[in-house]
This record gives sequence, structure tokens and C-alpha cells, in this order.
Amino acid sequence: MDKSFSDRVFSAFEGGTVLVGFSGGADSTAALLLAREYCDGCTKRLIAVHFNHHLRGEESDNEALEAEKFAENLGVEFRKIDLYLSADGGSLENRAREARLEHWQKLNKNYPGCAVVTGHHADDKVENLFLRLGRGSNVSGLTGLRADSVVCGVRFLRPLLEWNRQNIETYLRQQGITRWAQDSSNKEDFAKRNILRNDLIPQMNEIFPGGVKALMRTLEMLEQDAVVLENLAGDIAGKRDLTAAASYVDLPGAIGCRLLRKLTERFFPGSLPLSHGAVRRFLAAAAAGNDCLVPLGAKRILQLQNGFFSKYQGGRKSFPQPVVWDWREKRTLKFGQWLLQWQEVPEIPADIGVESAVFDAGKLPDELTVSTARPGMTMVPFGRTEEVKLKKLRVDRKIAPEEYNPVLLTPQGVVLWYAGVRHSAVFPAPAKGGGICFKIQKLDEKVENSL
Repeated sequence: MDKSFSDRVFSAFEGGTVLVGFSGGADSTAALLLAREYCDGCTKRLIAVHFNHHLRGEESDNEALEAEKFAENLGVEFRKIDLYLSADGGSLENRAREARLEHWQKLNKNYPGCAVVTGHHADDKVENLFLRLGRGSNVSGLTGLRADSVVCGVRFLRPLLEWNRQNIETYLRQQGITRWAQDSSNKEDFAKRNILRNDLIPQMNEIFPGGVKALMRTLEMLEQDAVVLENLAGDIAGKRDLTAAASYVDLPGAIGCRLLRKLTERFFPGSLPLSHGAVRRFLAAAAAGNDCLVPLGAKRILQLQNGFFSKYQGGRKSFPQPVVWDWREKRTLKFGQWLLQWQEVPEIPADIGVESAVFDAGKLPDELTVSTARPGMTMVPFGRTEEVKLKKLRVDRKIAPEEYNPVLLTPQGVVLWYAGVRHSAVFPAPAKGGGICFKIQKLDEKVENSL
């Protein structure tokens, strides 16, 4: 097998300890063998790091034991890290990735100047392209898997990016290795990546012979475009004060979002990438120039004051306390930055959205409670029969917790409406007559303070 690419990847690293993410599968086994060859030639310390996610019971534990035995036979230092992920809380794949990254950051502090080697390969790049397309990523996101990159302060090396799975297995057999761990969950279509791997990409190859090779060429060109934009953003960043809102006003969004990334790295070192919504909120705030708070997610908040951004030091806005609303007597209610109001409707409006909710007036209690979402709160969304946590509904809508969207509840605590997020299935409005339509309006700061 041609190892010229992996040799170039390793030769560019002049740091210290090499950490290899070693699951025991074919990809990470090949990465470990290549890393050992490199470290033996330059006397660098090599550590195989195995993450046991404990998601497949005995199978996970057996893989950890086999990985340790393989590393020992290879003469490589081994370290096992146990990860215990809860069953809820959003995408399991994303939470596992973030948990691993958190530990890589800790190891990065313990071994200054280290590099993390992963087994990502050409097929992963193609799968990543589709996943990022589905999230609306820019070219930097589409080409996020690169041979040498820094993520949240951790340097990652990926020496297998020019090999596909077939190349990797051929290389292992050449090394006398015929057995490796097989993750049984990879065959189940419960994760987007598995659906891409098992169904969509094979179908694409049937429709377009050599389609994956064409996508690899596309990725190569996209990466070239991304590097040009990143370098241009770096040049502009060196000439402007990134804390000044005016620095972003005359720039295209493709540059503005990259400058924002540099700004967040300054205020929140080692933080995760920004969502599209966070970038949009920031650029809109910079264009308006008014004093405000800009939530970027993951507890990152910027403050814009007198035309300059700074890290918000005051914590989150103080959330308003729950209030009892005698809605039949009072048509409007101010709740922090929100104004709630209602009106009678002869039928369910055709343009009903998350900013509105219609209920059966005859079944609604005379007094309702308006509160912020509390940990553990659930509701039965309209059109469904099972309860869902409000946190999940908010995360799915990509709404920052700092927005504290109001929650409308019965006196018994049953959630009727997570305003701006989701309507419940409780007290559905009749098709004709007897409906009460609640609406919310977000107040700007001047109006909020004057009410």
C-alpha cells in the first residue's frame, strides 16, 4: 500500500506525545500501526487511547479487553477511558463525540504539544459531506475532516484520509492482521451515518459508477476554496479590531462568520463550532449596532455595548418568576421580554405557527400559569401521544436557553404551550367556534423597559 500520504501527515508534526484513538476496529488499528512506525523512527512517546462508551454491554467491554491486549502485544502504552452517556439529551452520536473531545482536551493539557491520531478515512469524508450538507454547513464545515487540523485547541492528525475501507483492510492483511473489532451497531439504520453508509452511498454508486471518487475530487476542490476563504479571513482579522461591530458590517457573510469564529476563540478558548443560528444572530446584531446580548449557545454570551463586543460577565439574564394569569379578565400579559395576548377566533387560523396556540375556550381553566421552562418539564406535542422534554423541543428548534421562551401551564402544571417552540395536544380547539388563540410577541429592549 502507498503510505506517502500518511508519511507527509506525520512528518509535518514536530510536537511531542502521539495519542491514537484506538477502538480496535480496522480503521483505528491501521492508524495505530502507522503511528507506531512513525514514533519508532523518531523516539516519540505513543499512547493508544480507548474510549469505552458502555453502549453495547458485554460487547463494549470485550472490545476494550481485546484493544488492551492488542496494544500490549504491539508494545504500545494503553489507556482506557470510560464514558457513560445518558439515554436522552439529543443525538447520541453527537454527545459521544463531544464527550470524547472533552477528554482529548484534558489529555492535551497533560501532554503539551501532543497530537491526536484518528482513523478517519476517505469513506468518512464522503459520509461527513452528506451529514454536513444536511445541516447547512459552509465549505469549511463540508471539508472539516482534514489531514492536519486543530479543533478546540487539540491538534488532530488523520493519516488515512486517502485510503478507503478496502485499502485499510488490504494493508492490515499485509501486516498479518486478519481480525479486528466489528461494531454490530454499524449495521443498524438508527443513525444517519449508518443510513448513508449502508443505503444511500451504495445506491449512489449504482446510479453513478465511480461516484465516490467523483465526490472525493469535489471535496478536494471544496477544501481548496475553504482554505482560500480561511486565509483571507485571517488576513482581514490581522487588520481589524474584531471586537468592533463595525468590522463586520461591510463584509460578506462568508468572511464575517470566520471572523466571528476567531472572536469566539479569543473569548471562549477551545469552544465548539458555532451554529448557523448563532452566526445569524451575531451578524444581525453587528449590523444593527444597538446595545444587546448575543447568545451563541453552549453558555457563550457576547455583550455589544457602545459599538464593541465583549464577553458577557453577568451570567444569563435573570429569568422572570412564574406568574398567574387570569386570562379571561386580562387580555395581555408581559412576561420579561415577551408580550402574551389572546383573542377569540371563529375557526382555527390557516396560518397558525409556533408563535400562536389555539385551545377550546370551554375547557381552559380561568387561571393559567406562565413560567420559564424548568429542568424535567415535559409536554405532549400536538399530533403526538407521548411526552417529550421541553429541553429537547427547544434544542430541536435551535433556540438558545437565554431566550427563556414562556411556558403556558394549567394550575396542575400541565404544559399547554411552549411559546415559540411547540403547541401541545391538550384542550384542542373545535373546528368551528369556541376557540381562543394565544399569541406571543418579542419586545425590543426599549418597549420592554417602558411597560
